[in-house]
Amino acid sequence: MSLLNQIKATCLAITTVLLATIGLTTVTSASSQYLTSKSHNLYLETKQTIHTTNSYFKDVPITIPKGTVFNAGSIGKGVKTGKPYVTINMNNLRWPLRKSVVESKHNQQITTYIWAKKQLFKKVKVPNYLAYTKTPDNYVRDPYVWEGNKAPSTSPAVQKQNAFRVTDDGYLEYFTGINIYTDGDAKPADYAKLQKFVKKGNTSYFYTKSAVFGLPMTKISNTGKYQYLLKMTKTNHYLATMIPSQNKNVGGNVDISVRYYVGGQDFYVGSMSIYP
Repeated sequence: MSLLNQIKATCLAITTVLLATIGLTTVTSASSQYLTSKSHNLYLETKQTIHTTNSYFKDVPITIPKGTVFNAGSIGKGVKTGKPYVTINMNNLRWPLRKSVVESKHNQQITTYIWAKKQLFKKVKVPNYLAYTKTPDNYVRDPYVWEGNKAPSTSPAVQKQNAFRVTDDGYLEYFTGINIYTDGDAKPADYAKLQKFVKKGNTSYFYTKSAVFGLPMTKISNTGKYQYLLKMTKTNHYLATMIPSQNKNVGGNVDISVRYYVGGQDFYVGSMSIYP
C-alpha cells in the first residue's frame, strides 16, 4: 500500500470513530434529558410552569404552576417517537387549577401528553398528607371522608352527601351534596391550602391558615400559618350497610364503612363492598 493510501485509510478510520463517538454522545445526551421510572404510583413536582391542554379535544388551555405535586401514575412512551411522557389528572388537583376544565364543554380532565423532561419535573415521595385515609383495610385509597356514621342504604349513585378530601397538591376541600361517583368534577363549597399535616397513630391533624367552612375546625391561633386545626381519628368500628339490588333476580351487596371522629362528629370512609 502506498503512503498516500495509508494516510487515506488512517483518516477514514479516525473519521469513523469520531462519528460513532458523536452519535453515541448525542443518543446518551438525549436519553438523559428524560425521567425514567418503573413505578405505577409515581409522584412528580413541576420545576417550572407547565402550559398544556386537555387531551383529545385540546380546546382548554391548562396552566400548572411551578411547585405543583401530582400523581403521574407511570411514565409512558410515545408510539411514534418512543420518548417518555406523563399526563396529569386534573381531578386530583385543587379547584382553581381544574375549574376551567370542569366547566368546559367536554369536561376532559386528563391533559395531553407532556414530555417527561428533567427540566420540567422532578421525582418526589408520596406526600405525607395523603396518608389520612391510608389503612390496611383501605385497599384503594378513597380520598373522600363522608359525613355520617356509615354508608347510606339508598343507591350510592343518587344519594347526596357531604364530604371532604385532600388533593394531590395539598389542598383541603369540603363538598356538599355529592355522591360517591364524584371524582373531582364538583366545585367545593370551600377549601384552604394545607400548611402542615401530622399523623400520630390513628389520628391525623390538618393545619390551615384559614377556616374551611362546613368542617368542624378549631381555631388555635390568631396569627401565623397554623391558625385552624382539623382533628380526625380513626376508630375500630366497622359498620355494614345492605345495598338492595335494582334487579330482583340478583342479590344486593354489603358496603363496609370505617367510622372516624372528625372534630368530635361522625364521619366514615368506605372500606370495601361484598357481593354475593
